Amino acid sequence: MSESEHLADALTGLLLEDENGWFLPVSGALEGLSAEQAARSPSEKFNSPWSVVRHMTYWMEVILLRLRGENPKATLGEDWMPLPKPASESAWATDKEHLKEVTLQLADTVRAWDDTLLETPFHTSGHNRRQVIQGVIGHNSYHTNEIICSRHMLGFWLEQT
Repeated sequence: MSESEHLADALTGLLLEDENGWFLPVSGALEGLSAEQAARSPSEKFNSPWSVVRHMTYWMEVILLRLRGENPKATLGEDWMPLPKPASESAWATDKEHLKEVTLQLADTVRAWDDTLLETPFHTSGHNRRQVIQGVIGHNSYHTNEIICSRHMLGFWLEQT
């Protein structure tokens, strides 16, 4: 397996697969949360699970747009946008599906890179593409844990995991 394939599999595995061996994927961490529950934050120091879903999606979209030479600010606006009020199940389902779609798009993009392209500088960050994707994997893992902590603090943890 090439490094690009490994990175692509890590992107999807840590977010979407039921069992990846080490971490509860975000799909598992979100399972069973209603829109109302997902919109709640356990304290001012925490983000709501729904806000985290949007945040993770946002940064993967930023990377995809920059790879296409587009300006993310012009297309996406700002990060941490307010949630819809009142919270609706359809909007919550749409945002979860959007996270899945963007994850798969980024994984497909990464899977197509060869070793030379992995070492190509990314945007103006000073990092290469491999480092940026490794950063996304770490970022998403961190925020998945934030969702898990929020569920525990709010008492919304389901004993299904």
